[in-house]
Amino acid sequence: MRLYYILFLIFLSGNFSVFSQEYHRAYKAFDNYVNKENTNLFYGKEYIEQHAIINNKHKFFKTSNFLNGSVVYSNQIYHDIVLKYNVFEDLLVVKISKQGGDATFELFKNRIQSFIIDGHNFINVQPDNNSVPAGFYEVLREDTSLKLLKNHRKQIEKIFTKDFTYFEFEPEQALYAVSISGKYFELNSQQDWVKAFTEYSEDIESFFDSNKSLKENDPDSFMIRLFLKISDSYKPNNS
Repeated sequence: MRLYYILFLIFLSGNFSVFSQEYHRAYKAFDNYVNKENTNLFYGKEYIEQHAIINNKHKFFKTSNFLNGSVVYSNQIYHDIVLKYNVFEDLLVVKISKQGGDATFELFKNRIQSFIIDGHNFINVQPDNNSVPAGFYEVLREDTSLKLLKNHRKQIEKIFTKDFTYFEFEPEQALYAVSISGKYFELNSQQDWVKAFTEYSEDIESFFDSNKSLKENDPDSFMIRLFLKISDSYKPNNS
């Protein structure tokens, strides 16, 4: 029903040259019309925080506050929602306004195809052959057949005081991967890069040798620059 209603709204607009914009507006109009609590987005479980914190060392992506974004859930896209990504437990949490007040839900992970939070695009990677760990990966860069991916991670520390116990979370080394025409490869070492892009082994070795400081101080930039260097000349039939 949701799709039929949306297509009907777009048809009424009569402006197919701006189909993408109308598509977005129509989805939002439908969700406002039926109320989000009556859509699949309300299909999740109540989120209950398990870890008390007393400072800014939280478990979430960027901030412990809710951020604007969108999610593809059960193959349907929901725009203009508020959510936060629990990096430590690899969970997506949404806040939905309903009668009686706001509700906070953990979306079922196996129903999430992708989400965007504060402009950062994440996909749910579930490889068939365990080539990379399953979970949510940020898409750092992509072109026609390649995606450079980052799996954010945080580690936990339990702090005991005289009066109470609390927790602190710190970022730990991220995992990087590449999707080549839907096939996944880890990119956490020079050997991993060569395995994924054998024909570029000399370029990879040279890049690693000349960018050691960048790799140490800004691994995201290191990965992105090497990815762009390869993707500029990469042909899908190389793999």
